[in-house]
Amino acid sequence: MQSLGGTITNTAPGSFSNTGTIIENSGGNSSISFNGGLIQNNNGGSFTVTQGSLPLSVSATSATSCSAPNGSITLTGLQPNTAYTLSYTLNGTPTTLNPTSNGTGQVVVSGLSGGNYALILSGACVAQPLPLVTTIIGTPSALTITSQPATGSAVCAGGSLSLSVAVSGAATTYQWYKGGTLVSGQTTATLSLTNVQTTDAGSYSLVVTGGCNSVTSTAFNLTVNTGCPLVWTGATNTNWNTATNWSLNRVPTSTDNVIISPGPSNMPTLSTTAVANSVEVQAGASFSISSAGRLTINGSKAPVGVITTAFYNGGIVVNGGSLVLGNTGNVGQHGLWNNSASFSNVAGGSIQIDRSNERGLLNEGLNGSFVNSGSITIGANASVGQTGLWNTSSFSNLTGGSIQVDRSTLYGLGNNGSNASFVNSASIIIGALATPGQFGLGNGAPFSNAAGGSIRIDRSSIADLLNQGSIASFVNSATLTLSTSLNTAISNRVDAIFNNQGCAALIQSLGNAVISNSASFSNTGTIIENASGNSNISFNGGLVQNLNGGSFTVTSGSAPLSVSGTSPTTCNPANGSFTLAGLQPNTTYTLSYSASAGGNTTRTITADPTGRATVSELTGGNYTLLLGGACVAQALPLSVSLNSAGSPVAFTQQPGSGTAVCAGSSISVPVGVTGPVTAYQWYKDGQVLTGIASATTATLSLGNVQAANGGNYVVVATGICNSLTSTAYSLTVNAPNLSITASPSLTITPGQTVTLTATGAVSYTWTGGSTGNRFTVSPATTSTYSVTGVSAAGCSSSTSVTIVTGGCSSMVTVQNGPWNAPATWSCGRIPQTGDVLRLRHAVTLPAGFTGFGSQLIYEAGGQLITGSGSKLRLGTF
Repeated sequence: MQSLGGTITNTAPGSFSNTGTIIENSGGNSSISFNGGLIQNNNGGSFTVTQGSLPLSVSATSATSCSAPNGSITLTGLQPNTAYTLSYTLNGTPTTLNPTSNGTGQVVVSGLSGGNYALILSGACVAQPLPLVTTIIGTPSALTITSQPATGSAVCAGGSLSLSVAVSGAATTYQWYKGGTLVSGQTTATLSLTNVQTTDAGSYSLVVTGGCNSVTSTAFNLTVNTGCPLVWTGATNTNWNTATNWSLNRVPTSTDNVIISPGPSNMPTLSTTAVANSVEVQAGASFSISSAGRLTINGSKAPVGVITTAFYNGGIVVNGGSLVLGNTGNVGQHGLWNNSASFSNVAGGSIQIDRSNERGLLNEGLNGSFVNSGSITIGANASVGQTGLWNTSSFSNLTGGSIQVDRSTLYGLGNNGSNASFVNSASIIIGALATPGQFGLGNGAPFSNAAGGSIRIDRSSIADLLNQGSIASFVNSATLTLSTSLNTAISNRVDAIFNNQGCAALIQSLGNAVISNSASFSNTGTIIENASGNSNISFNGGLVQNLNGGSFTVTSGSAPLSVSGTSPTTCNPANGSFTLAGLQPNTTYTLSYSASAGGNTTRTITADPTGRATVSELTGGNYTLLLGGACVAQALPLSVSLNSAGSPVAFTQQPGSGTAVCAGSSISVPVGVTGPVTAYQWYKDGQVLTGIASATTATLSLGNVQAANGGNYVVVATGICNSLTSTAYSLTVNAPNLSITASPSLTITPGQTVTLTATGAVSYTWTGGSTGNRFTVSPATTSTYSVTGVSAAGCSSSTSVTIVTGGCSSMVTVQNGPWNAPATWSCGRIPQTGDVLRLRHAVTLPAGFTGFGSQLIYEAGGQLITGSGSKLRLGTF
């Protein structure tokens, strides 16, 4: 069946089967139900077969070999296992084959060379020979390298390499070689090497093999450099510790020179511990260290010219963590170099620099700015070269900031240059641990120690502070402490200007070092110095004090502070005085002073127009003064001595605190006194002591003391200028309080028995040697009996009684007591007119009382004490 134009259409439920030959030329879609023969479409249309063999088609496989033809033609859509005749013509030469299809209806003709084949299929079951489409079998061509590799290049250790070669022709294999040795895994036109090491250096070439030939590329010479910088790419994020953010796909090590360039959009932030050999932040780039970050550098490189540094900043750096430079290794000429860039060491940030060769920290450049609110420590452990901190740009040490510099050889801190300015509002300490060199602070530009600022300089070898040059201007509005003991504390020279400016401004030179000025030096604050030599300034509108006997020359303004005294000529009223000079005229101050013999006094004084103020009505003594005030930066100590009008009385020996003695003892109580004493007066229990000769001497003497003498004694020593009272001396008199009672009575009939009982002691001895507190007698006549008692303190006393026989006209005292007490007398009654009285004890006539008797006889121990207005009438009335 042959259709020369249209399609064959077969629709259900129709049935269209073919076991012969169908040739059609439709560009559309034909369809039949079953094909058991041959079907050919010659116009590119489709032919759907529901069941059976597909339409006839032909395909070709190009030859790949130039020496042995290996192209092939494959026919499909034949009837399985069927013999056919296949004729083809190649380059005008006909060839006839008799192939048999395989079980899938396919015939393969192989061993063909390249060319254009015109095919005709025929056979016993082919109704009409079928011409097939011309089939082209490609002919392999020789290989040619169209693009050779470069002659060579250098790659940094740890980097990567990608090298490609272009080839024309059908290549079957690629293989790269290094120096003639096969490189494993490199079997493409591109050589790819990662993490390149020095062992990868050498000559590389590519061998390409095809069907007709093999070709070899020219050699590529690979050089692997060590010490290459590690460049920040920021390819992944801003994290320093992300390997893919670096040019060599690894995090920097202690041997890496790091470059942070301005290109990446992600700028690095360090938030953990990191190391490097050096870091260079280029112009336009930025770098931040967070509070958790710590970067340690112990090497250096030369980012600009031949000057080496550990950390170079040409961009923007913010440090809130820790930057450690040179804690174990040398960091080049400059430890930290901020060059026309912005560096902020914020609150909480710390910078530590050691082991530089010239400068620990260099801040320079026309637009450079260094701002510190954290801590900067330079030279704490090792030398940093000539200068600890050198500034030729803008440097600010803000509130909360601290700078400490040690171990430099020329300047601890230098500020110099036409673009330089330094402002300090916090703490700067230079030379606390070791010498900062010849000058603690060298200034040749504007420098301001502003409010809140504090600068302390120690251990300089020539001068603590050098201010010199035509643009040098040092303004101190806060505290400047200089501690060197060498010749010069401040050297101000060569057209420089130095101002100690304002009420809060304080310069304190603690060592024996002068202020040397050959330029302009003015003071409107406070200067305290301890030099024994000559200091000088141009103008003083504040206070200047020398504490070490040196001279202080002031060209104009107030003279240095001084005090002079005028000793008193009288003690009462006191008329001494002292005068302060060198105060600011018409200015009010606070003055506290105390004398060696008195308390502290605080008062307000106002200087007169000449800057003098006088305090009068003073006694003699050594006065310690402290001068303060609203415009006195620090209270100033002074001293002055005033001679006394007369030497004051003073005790050198106080009486003892006291003693206890037995009745009848004698005591002596001396005191020691300096100064001219005009009078002594002893007092007992607050009352003037009279009737005793020693009561007006320095030593009180008392004999035969009794209980009545016990009490507290003081002496008042009176001199020309003063009177002093001694401490109290307490006297205790111990004696048995003996008494005797008689039973039945002291008046008896002759021979009557009487029992005498003694009390008031712990042991007793009676007349005749009897002991015990009871004694029994039977006197025939009036008799006297005595007893001696000893107290627990060991003191003894005696008393006696008289036993009267035949009446009671003769009476004796039996115990101490009042006259009008019957128990005092032997007859047990009050004496009457006509009684003979014998006193053996201390008897008191009460105030206003009148006693009677015919005769009064004093015996041992007898004492009559009369009260106010009392009377004793003796005789017969």
